[in-house]
Amino acid sequence: MPFLCFLGTLIALLVATASEPPARSTETPDPSASGPRLKLSQDSWNFGTARHLEHLETTVQLSNIGNAELQISNVSSSCGCTAAQPEKRRLLPGESTPLKITFNTRGKQGSTTANVTIESNDKSEPKKIFRVEGEVKRVIQVEPEFAVFRLLSPDEQMSTRVHVVNTTPQPMQLKLQEYASGKFTAELKEIRSGQEYDIVITTKPPITQRRMADMLRVTTGLEDEPRLEISTQVQQIDRVNFLQPALLVVGERNETLEASGDIEYFGNDPAFRVTKAECDDSHVAVRFSEPFAPEANRPGRKPTSIVKFVAQFPPQVVFPPGGLPIRVYTTDPEYPTLTIYATTDAAEYRDLTARARNQSQRKTP
Repeated sequence: MPFLCFLGTLIALLVATASEPPARSTETPDPSASGPRLKLSQDSWNFGTARHLEHLETTVQLSNIGNAELQISNVSSSCGCTAAQPEKRRLLPGESTPLKITFNTRGKQGSTTANVTIESNDKSEPKKIFRVEGEVKRVIQVEPEFAVFRLLSPDEQMSTRVHVVNTTPQPMQLKLQEYASGKFTAELKEIRSGQEYDIVITTKPPITQRRMADMLRVTTGLEDEPRLEISTQVQQIDRVNFLQPALLVVGERNETLEASGDIEYFGNDPAFRVTKAECDDSHVAVRFSEPFAPEANRPGRKPTSIVKFVAQFPPQVVFPPGGLPIRVYTTDPEYPTLTIYATTDAAEYRDLTARARNQSQRKTP
């Protein structure tokens, strides 16, 4: 009988324990806070010194110290080297959640920084910036870090050079692997044996995709940096091209906001002009510069001329789902009208940018 009593007590304790809600990380709310309030356990992360191609990570606590539910609407980073993902996006008052941040040192050298932007319904600070910084130590210097081709035609062939320098006394022995896509070739040009080389990368037409990417993998024979990876990208662009394919309008909506960009012209007509702009919302005003030549040291493919434009959005402007279209008129007969979309939503901006880069604005016959 005593054994049965003990067994009953044990079962009751197990049931009571199992029925308890799981423990959650909490933060003491700020009694002076009105509404949701986002707090970070730290504002920055200095990872010190890391080696090239090393993957680093840290975890930051996001806490709601307000008196209403906090909603995390978006987490974005300033470059593809950094990724961040919160475990939860809705936090009750006093609740916390981890934000895992990873940093990839590929293509980095020397002092480097990146920002993680956390957007929420905290009206006192709707965007919080978390800074990532540190130093990436490399024994091989690579310039430029990426090979980018901007093609005006699928049948166009272009070449670029990547300069590689060994900073150690140990001789470097570079071996190039073939591109997986078969759309590029890479040729090694020796400058100083074991120390300095050029890698000449050339496109193999036709390249029909509007955008594509591949990776050139190189073994070096060096213990401290045994391999290199050179990202190689192709972008099909129009003769009249928005450098920024979409406009992100940032700021408080109770004041007139501005967003700007460049229109690149790759044609041969010296009389090319942007003539006017129209918007479905008549409150939007757009002004243009006269065409001007790009700077001599501008990297990559240089346009014939550039036109800068600025769009102004007063508080009464309404941004519909899918973006607010702005139509730009030019003197180019094949590109008489270009359309760029403006939005205040970061996620929608990314979608609009991706869609625009995969479409041509050339007038079909």
